[in-house]
Amino acid sequence: PINLYGARASAINGGLEVVNKGDILLNGGSAIAGALTVTNSGMIVEVSGGAAAVGVSSFRDLTNSGTIRTSGSAVYASDYSASTVRNSGTIESTGARAIIGGYAPTVVVNESGGTITGGAGREAIALSGGGAVSNAGTINGDVNLGYSPYGGTSYASGAYVDRGGTLND
Repeated sequence: PINLYGARASAINGGLEVVNKGDILLNGGSAIAGALTVTNSGMIVEVSGGAAAVGVSSFRDLTNSGTIRTSGSAVYASDYSASTVRNSGTIESTGARAIIGGYAPTVVVNESGGTITGGAGREAIALSGGGAVSNAGTINGDVNLGYSPYGGTSYASGAYVDRGGTLND
């Protein structure tokens, strides 16, 4: 399993704004980490048979109209700063939670045409620091608004807003 809290190599680390319109292929590590704003209209994918990877982590604002698909968490929001994920593309983990919100509030906006899918037996979205999920697309897997990485339930509260989307848990 991948250690979300330990050091890992990143294809792109840091920056004010990162825009991906191409392909980032992963074999372990992460594609983009520590950027303030990330816009993805390309492909961020783990290669077949590759080591578990994280797509995008430690950001403040992510807009995805492309594909982010890994066997680790596809998206891991910032631990200590509020984060927003806007999705009209595909965010998928084949072996973990697709989106994990850190200790600060995370807002996930899944737009019409957007799909968020967690690995088998895993939540699609797990928010630890509170926040909200607004869904007009498709979410495959549970939405956990009280996730705690230490077991039990988070102290923070969250809200799920159904905007005509589909929730397949």
